[in-house]
Amino acid sequence: MPLLASAAAALSINTTTATPSTNTTATSSTNSSTTGISEGTDTNKTKSVRLQLNHNTTKCLSAIMDSDGYAQPELTFVQNCTYSTVWVVPFDFDQQPGEVVCGECNELPILDGGKYGNQTNQTVLAMPDEQRMGQKWMIDSDQRISLRPPTDPTKATFCLGETIDDKGGSYVRTEYCGDGPDSGGSKINQIWNLIDVEKDT
Repeated sequence: MPLLASAAAALSINTTTATPSTNTTATSSTNSSTTGISEGTDTNKTKSVRLQLNHNTTKCLSAIMDSDGYAQPELTFVQNCTYSTVWVVPFDFDQQPGEVVCGECNELPILDGGKYGNQTNQTVLAMPDEQRMGQKWMIDSDQRISLRPPTDPTKATFCLGETIDDKGGSYVRTEYCGDGPDSGGSKINQIWNLIDVEKDT
């Protein structure tokens, strides 16, 4: 049974205990194809990437999958980006909003920043739903990945990021977008590197 059928629980994820995805594809700066995308999708309009935190390049955003490839709603960071999840984003992700798809997950869930896109919501994986406000994203010129609600796709108010609590716990959250670079010791980190991934052969 797909784990996404259960409600997403707002709990912390220990970055050292998450089971990383098994894709070990090398990174590349030239690919614009995708892996594991549903039939009918024009793969020339998407690209496969790993989402790496700029302030700590050992940490990449990952889904938590079972042995059958079904993902939990919760997300995590893994400490070795080689084993992190491959995400599928629009080829022109810096020009127009689109979905961020877990390309390795069964049923191809997408990033969801919350029904109302507010900073109290933990970012989760969910199935596509046109009625939800938090499923379209865009990478901005400052390398922040911002929510772009269908009602106002030009507005970037909330951004994908890492939030660190007072005990050092790391969470994937949708917070108000900051400005300027991330820095050491920051409790909120929102600058991302998109690492292109070669298509499996």
